[in-house]
Amino acid sequence: MAASHSIPYLEAMVGSRVAKEIVLTGEAVSPERARALGLLNRVVPDEDVEAETRELVGEIAEHDLAVVQELKGEVADPA
Repeated sequence: MAASHSIPYLEAMVGSRVAKEIVLTGEAVSPERARALGLLNRVVPDEDVEAETRELVGEIAEHDLAVVQELKGEVADPA
């Protein structure tokens, strides 16, 4: 899959102007900016990634599997 296939997803998430800036400049997007743009749900230090991930997964796992699966299917694909 070419990188250009991800552009519609990026555009749907951040809008055309920001997507063009990111794509055409090729500059890295800092974690803080990515969070502000809604590309990330949270930013944590490297040493906390595993613990934060386990906590998030644990919260999700507390819910009924069938409900989680249904809700996952209902969340719209951004493109």
